[in-house]
Amino acid sequence: MKKTRKLILSSLATIAVCASLIVGSTFALFTSESKTNIAVTSGKVNVVATFQNFNAYSVTEDPNGDLTVAEGLGAGKYSYKAVNADGLFDNGGAWELSTNALTLERVTPGDKVDFTLQMKNNSNVDIQYRLKINVSTEGYPLMRGLILSMDGTEYEELAYYTGAWVYDRIANHTDDMQDIAFSIWMPVTAGNEYQDLKDLSITFTVEAIQANGITDRNPTNYSKISELAAVVNGQAFDNMSDALAAAQDGDTITLFSDTSNTQLTLARDVTIDLNGKNLTGTIAAENGKTVTLTSNTNDPIALTREPNPQRPDMPAAGPAITSTGKLALENISLKSTNVTLGSSLIQMNNNDSVETTLNNGTTLEVNNQSGTGIEICRGTIVLNNGSKINASLAGTRCIYVIGWGTVNIYLNGSDVLECVNGAYGILLSSENTNTNIYVNSQADYEKYYAMTACEANQSTVHWFINGVEVA
Repeated sequence: MKKTRKLILSSLATIAVCASLIVGSTFALFTSESKTNIAVTSGKVNVVATFQNFNAYSVTEDPNGDLTVAEGLGAGKYSYKAVNADGLFDNGGAWELSTNALTLERVTPGDKVDFTLQMKNNSNVDIQYRLKINVSTEGYPLMRGLILSMDGTEYEELAYYTGAWVYDRIANHTDDMQDIAFSIWMPVTAGNEYQDLKDLSITFTVEAIQANGITDRNPTNYSKISELAAVVNGQAFDNMSDALAAAQDGDTITLFSDTSNTQLTLARDVTIDLNGKNLTGTIAAENGKTVTLTSNTNDPIALTREPNPQRPDMPAAGPAITSTGKLALENISLKSTNVTLGSSLIQMNNNDSVETTLNNGTTLEVNNQSGTGIEICRGTIVLNNGSKINASLAGTRCIYVIGWGTVNIYLNGSDVLECVNGAYGILLSSENTNTNIYVNSQADYEKYYAMTACEANQSTVHWFINGVEVA
């Protein structure tokens, strides 16, 4: 080891001496130079999809046809005839085709189009590609009445389709990757529920990525509209958990099927549109966020508590909705069906900023023994005109104030609380110390005052009429 060190030091000294000789010299040195260039270009991933081989058809009466309408005014046999010449279907509907857009207007039962989706690969590297088909949510009512066929496989009421990733290698590359034959038609048996419907958009997307890119290896999947769980921002989901994960602040989650055994913990400002469906389980709004439950149907929808799977003869205990943030309900009906003794429909957790608002069309029906509409420790309850909490059994409570913090209750209507048969409008527990109740008129004050009771003398209640405290 020591010998090696001396050799290294000697070499350094020799180089230094040579350097000093070079500095002081005036003679020329033999030289040689060799250069190597590195040329770089980037690869290109590029695919193009266009519509080709378009044909349009309408049905014509044909005793030997293979299309049959069994009953009604149009009963009989039919077959398809081509109507490619003037851009019109026989009944006056129209079609228009460009390289990347197809428009169908005023289609009627028996109208049909065929076309080929031609995919070209202009890439100069190995790629993976897949086909996706997405149907606009606004167009679901019309899509339910159409059939889409892809290479001979028929899809009824298609919501979305995602194909598997396919490799296209340079070694066997040709410009034409794949041609897929499509047909879209309204069956001759389609009913009157599909008249005058609009806003259907079917989007075909070819996605491509370099061949070694990371992709999911899931096989082809698709879903029917009737099998969807929910839709968020036009994207369809088969299960509620994926829909919740995709939702961002300000988004609306629209239900498309009844949802059971649901534990919804929402840390974003979102709206859940029940869309005429039932939601069974619990909902928790996180601190500082607002969750709005609504329904776009004329009839309020019931949200009930799921029965206990271990004891199917005894429904599960606990509130239907647990809120630790801000919750708003619009045109929603909460019922205490399948809720056990003493449970609440809405439980507001111990937080000064927690707030629950019932808006027009929302009703809470309390009909389980010792049950409660809204249970609150601290925070704010707002009952706006057109909403109502109804308690119909002795000992039940529309609002139960239990806790030691400040509670604010706004009764913005003359009929927002209703209690009969010995039920309470507002019941304050022995632990409550400060509750402020706001009403809009002397008549409302007298009505709701008569519905209010305290479990102990230490409960303090302040009443306000139009913001002015009642002496």
